[in-house]
Amino acid sequence: MKQYKFFTLLVLLLGSLCAYAQNDDFNPATPAEPMRFKVTLSASEPGINAVLKGAAEYTYGTPAQISQQAPNGYEFLYWTLNGEQYSTRSSFTYTVQGNAEFVAVYNKVKEVYTITFVDLQGKELWSGPVVEGSAAPAPAAPLVEGYAFYRWSQSISHITGSATIRPIYVPIQNDGKASFVALPCE
Repeated sequence: MKQYKFFTLLVLLLGSLCAYAQNDDFNPATPAEPMRFKVTLSASEPGINAVLKGAAEYTYGTPAQISQQAPNGYEFLYWTLNGEQYSTRSSFTYTVQGNAEFVAVYNKVKEVYTITFVDLQGKELWSGPVVEGSAAPAPAAPLVEGYAFYRWSQSISHITGSATIRPIYVPIQNDGKASFVALPCE
């Protein structure tokens, strides 16, 4: 009798499953939308005009093409991903696995300026390149009879642009002391 009950129960269960499967209204759950993640790009220096490409929303596992072009006056150093150094290549492919925040890290390039030292007649004493912020190597100022060299026409300890620099002299008095009246240049 136990076998009969079990067999009856099994037939009923299979019958109801078949009836459910044949029902035209059967509709499996709608597949879930693929997960989407945001990839953001920014430059380490606010306000610089770096060209950054690849920021968008991506689905999980999608390759994202990330690239940068350094603006004038800056050199590219590396990318960080979520605050950690990630790549030193200026462009690369990243497989999206979640939200990602890339930062292109730049360094300001120091300019190289031309500094020219001339005498009172404009004859070149020395000319050459000097890196921005560095001191210019001053030549010896020419001797001018009756005058003492006082200083150069501008500071040479911290160069910020190309320049032509002239000596400034003061007259020497009869007692051998210099009086501080500058000679006009040119």
